[in-house]
Amino acid sequence: MSFQRSILTALLAGLGLVGAAQATELTVDGGWSTFTFGDVGSTWNDTFTFTLTSAAELRVTDAFLSGDKFMVFVNGSRFDRTTNPRSLGDYTASYDEAFSDKRWSSGSWLLGAGTYTVTGLVKRSPYGAGGAAIELVSAPVPEPASVALMLAGLGLVGAAARRRQG
Repeated sequence: MSFQRSILTALLAGLGLVGAAQATELTVDGGWSTFTFGDVGSTWNDTFTFTLTSAAELRVTDAFLSGDKFMVFVNGSRFDRTTNPRSLGDYTASYDEAFSDKRWSSGSWLLGAGTYTVTGLVKRSPYGAGGAAIELVSAPVPEPASVALMLAGLGLVGAAARRRQG
């Protein structure tokens, strides 16, 4: 382990960000839940569980120093990867900023109703350890006006199809 990695790991441990794996319950619109990780091939220090009664968006983002990338597992199966980070070494402590900025690795997936357990594996870690976050956000619900317009459009398409047949 390099000197920089040792310092980073010691700093994260001192802040209570590196420790034994634990289980964390996520709630929809409950904000970001943080997790830490070690070097490439290590798992996140947290397992995240939740039950959805309707669709929600699962979000994962790197933060702090850009450059890390993750494999996400849902219910024990490989699910997807976060994006490739576009930079190395840029800094932010804001998860919202990191999630919306391509310099940091992130991912977003729509999940339906059900019970979930989410874990992760480190695919890239230039610093040997770091911090990131995960959250659940309400899935957008179509506005009644949008649904009405869509139904009207489908009705017109159906009417045009009948006209051609007749």
